[in-house]
Amino acid sequence: MKRNARFYRVHVDDQGQRASHIAITYNLHPHDEVTFFEFYRLVYDSSMGASLNSIPPGKELSFREELRVMDYSVHAESVLSDEYNDVIERKMKEAYGKNTEVQIEIIISENE
Repeated sequence: MKRNARFYRVHVDDQGQRASHIAITYNLHPHDEVTFFEFYRLVYDSSMGASLNSIPPGKELSFREELRVMDYSVHAESVLSDEYNDVIERKMKEAYGKNTEVQIEIIISENE
């Protein structure tokens, strides 16, 4: 069961190219140190996508490839709750480039 769930809107902008996501953070146990981050890409400019044909058969997909090809990726990390935005921003920059502007807005928190 997902515990301590939080939902975010995440928008990225790279020189006018945009993508919008929903990110969900949660723990599997009430006092678990490991937090899971799920990213769902909703809308994006075509240049921010990638083709499955660009990935060799049998290659394990990176976070960037999963998000840009499959529109979904998951990440797990031991992190404090006040650092969630930092992790989300870091993962977005990993997927879209270090100069990407990232806007994060919390939608709802299970604890609020």
